[in-house]
Amino acid sequence: EQAEAGRLRELDTVKSAFFANISHEFRTPLTLLLGPLREMEDGSFRGDAKKYYGIMRRNASRLLQLVNQLLDLSRLESGKLQLNAQPGDLAHSLRAIAGSFQSLADQRQIDFRVDVPQQPLWVKFDADKLEKIVGNLLSNAFKFTHEGGEVILNLKEAQKHFLIIVKDTGIGIPADQLDKVFDRF
Repeated sequence: EQAEAGRLRELDTVKSAFFANISHEFRTPLTLLLGPLREMEDGSFRGDAKKYYGIMRRNASRLLQLVNQLLDLSRLESGKLQLNAQPGDLAHSLRAIAGSFQSLADQRQIDFRVDVPQQPLWVKFDADKLEKIVGNLLSNAFKFTHEGGEVILNLKEAQKHFLIIVKDTGIGIPADQLDKVFDRF
């Protein structure tokens, strides 16, 4: 009974940490949506509407992405999440993903370099999973890189596979936390 009670307490702690983390992830895009909407509603908005529509659309897309990640987590735990590898141009897909971060780089004055070959690289991959993984890596790179810093997306061919590398000049990950990079949040 004591072991079971301890396990339940640990599970409650993990659930609380998960909900705190996910709430934090939702807060930023919601704040970036609500600010301009309030100003537009009360007539105090003075910015470039087209620019702010783009910001609001990106943040609404980010919220949808977070919801989809939660649904994927549920499917993963139930064993129903599967890869859907289809032939596609990996280089083009990476450039498209990177393109969605360019305005953020410009806005934050971060040097964003995309070192991906211009020629098509036809391989089989799951485009949705690629977008989620690379998007998450880039999102974190931008989140922790200060103004004037640098973020690099690089694609390298290595024998029979490709390496996708995201580098940044942000705060980095403390050495004692590196073994936790792939832990669930």
